[in-house]
Amino acid sequence: MTKTLATTKTLIVGLGSPYGDDQVGWMACERLKMEIGHLPAMKFVICDRSGIEWMTKLSSAGQVIFIDAMRSGKKPGTVRKIDLSTAEWSEYPARLSSHGINIKDAIDVAQSLGELPEIISAWGIELEQCNYESGLSESVKTALPTLLANIKSGLILT
Repeated sequence: MTKTLATTKTLIVGLGSPYGDDQVGWMACERLKMEIGHLPAMKFVICDRSGIEWMTKLSSAGQVIFIDAMRSGKKPGTVRKIDLSTAEWSEYPARLSSHGINIKDAIDVAQSLGELPEIISAWGIELEQCNYESGLSESVKTALPTLLANIKSGLILT
């Protein structure tokens, strides 16, 4: 039997801050909420520094998608997905986020409590700048529609 959004609860977590390209997680989460928020199985959380708000919701979801700006040395505007449900996760450092409780720590806690969602991924756009006076850079603005389309295309579970 194929599961769809109607039967599988999906939690989308927008991480970031109100500064420069770091706000892309919030913007992407808000846009997804406008486009697919009417589906009953969708939940959305926007967080700044603390992960407590989203960490407590992990166990009730079958799929969790984190969205954030990324800094990995790739070209600004590069859209990336990290599958946190696989061994691919092990190649990343323990401190993957600056947003309070980081993603890796939250996943480790959920796993130790036996409450780890079946599917966990982190999507992001390689940031160009993150300063107090600016909005999104052109490279991140240009990549945002691709990010949203990629996330939406992966929401049907098999």
